[in-house]
Amino acid sequence: MRFVIAIVLFIGAFLSIGYGIAQRTVLAGPDERIAMGDVTSAAPVTLIRGETLNAVDGQQRISISGEGPLVAAYGRTGDVLAWIGEAGYNDVVLDEATGELRAEEISGGETEIPSAVGSDLWLGEQESDGEVTLRINAPEGISVLVMSTAEPAPAAGEDAPAEGDAAAEDDAAADAAAEGDAAVAAVTPPAPGQVSLRWPVDNSAPWSGPLILGGTIALLGGLISFIWALLHARRRRGPRRKQPRLPRPPRPPRLTARNAKPPKAVEAGPSSSRRRLTAFTPVLLVPALLLAGCTSDGGVPPLFDEASPAPSGSAAPGDAAATQTVAVTQRQFAKILESTAATIAEADEARDAELAGSRLSGPALELRLANYKLRKNDRSEKALDPIPTGRVELLLPQQNDGWPRTVFAVVSDPENEKAAPQALMLEQASPRDPYTIEYALGLEPSIRLPDVASAATGASRLPTDLKLLAMAPDQLATAYGDILAKDAKSSYIDQFVAEGDTLRDQVGVKIKASRKKDVEKGGLARYAIKAAQGKAETIAFGTNDSGAIVATELNEVESVKPRQSGASISTEGRVKALSGKSSTTRGFLSTYGYQLLFYVPNVTAEDQRVVLLGYAEGLTSSKEAPR
Repeated sequence: MRFVIAIVLFIGAFLSIGYGIAQRTVLAGPDERIAMGDVTSAAPVTLIRGETLNAVDGQQRISISGEGPLVAAYGRTGDVLAWIGEAGYNDVVLDEATGELRAEEISGGETEIPSAVGSDLWLGEQESDGEVTLRINAPEGISVLVMSTAEPAPAAGEDAPAEGDAAAEDDAAADAAAEGDAAVAAVTPPAPGQVSLRWPVDNSAPWSGPLILGGTIALLGGLISFIWALLHARRRRGPRRKQPRLPRPPRPPRLTARNAKPPKAVEAGPSSSRRRLTAFTPVLLVPALLLAGCTSDGGVPPLFDEASPAPSGSAAPGDAAATQTVAVTQRQFAKILESTAATIAEADEARDAELAGSRLSGPALELRLANYKLRKNDRSEKALDPIPTGRVELLLPQQNDGWPRTVFAVVSDPENEKAAPQALMLEQASPRDPYTIEYALGLEPSIRLPDVASAATGASRLPTDLKLLAMAPDQLATAYGDILAKDAKSSYIDQFVAEGDTLRDQVGVKIKASRKKDVEKGGLARYAIKAAQGKAETIAFGTNDSGAIVATELNEVESVKPRQSGASISTEGRVKALSGKSSTTRGFLSTYGYQLLFYVPNVTAEDQRVVLLGYAEGLTSSKEAPR
């Protein structure tokens, strides 16, 4: 019976170990699902929606191949569709019947579109030549855009002039001058032609480990049972007494052929049994040891497979699935801020007005351009503070899924503790435009910002004539300008908090009186100053206490004119550097621009006074007075 048990255990061990190894080898399924498709239309963009990306669970690996330079970018589906706009595109879907990708062409009237590289709408992007691959964990609210970044080709029937054909080149130049920037129609190259999606498939065979482990245990049990059976069989034979020495028998007579008989068989003793067991044991042990170590990992596998790590180089949108009604996500804003700061730093270094205009607008751009001109004419003039990128203290995006979009942020530089945190108001005019900084100003040192909504929730942009605030946002610049000119005599003096307002000390009524006295000394010139709200758009965001954070522009125009006709007025300092004139008989008009950030409480608040949170000021223009 013991031999039977051993044989059964051996058979079970061989089957269990063999099946466990087979699960990890010959019976193992594919480790990924692949769907491929060809895009044959001339549409310039290919769109892979989140529904297609999530048709199979797991991280998506997207491979696109085609001719020339390519770009693949991913962002929120609404943003991607808004960027595509009126252009035609290929909508890639997964055909459940065939398991392949197919592209449905969506027609559009726009044939030439800009490159998608570097758009502020993307959460991530990748460029390559010939083939580009993305690895993302995209939820359904995320889509992927793919396009060629090669130069647009001339439209049909508008062949480029041959090299050396001067007449044709002159005609083309004349046509371009007559029709403007859109003189020569061009067509963006078609989107890449081959798209493949790969999803990981779990082929870990969780029962393989237990089967191999169980088979190994059964094999050891069989060996033990077999040895036990052999020992039991030996004990059943009992001890054998030593045979007494018998007297030597007489020598048998010599046999002849006639009386010869075959010898009798001698029964084997215990020594022969031991020899058979000794010879048989290695035969059993060698296969047992080989099978015991026969696992796919070189040892006993775990009972449960551990989660496999994400592939290196993979990109996860993180907060990409944030609500579509928020202008930007935190991750998206970090990318925008880094790109904006780098562009402005490059423009500051080269005093490049055009480059600065790609990331600045409104009063922030006016102040920067004036600084470039001052630095060009006066080498002692210092550059403005750079846009910090160190730590985003506050991010308040607008609740808006349309355009224009606005974002308010406070950013500090941990490496420069003396520099005040900067408050930024950024605006994106359209889906294909970059975000530009409309207002960039330093916060007051002792100020405390009001509580606002989280970055994931965002806040509404308020109308500038809102009557539910202590003062309407579109009246703030005029009221504060009156305080700078009149101080205590202003009718608005009690509606603003004076404590912590350092701008009044720098450009307030005392400074203006001193300036007037210096200019009119000698009686040769007349001095006047007039404040007015600037042309920039006033921006107001709601706070948690139903108040508002408001950014607005105030301009003060300083007039210095001669009292007598023909008299000459000389200039110096920044007015001279910015106007480019050292003297004039007509006088000068100099504009000082103020970017102002206020907190305006609700009309029902206990303290309804307006607080100046921060500002930026400087001479933005200086020119001769008109005749």
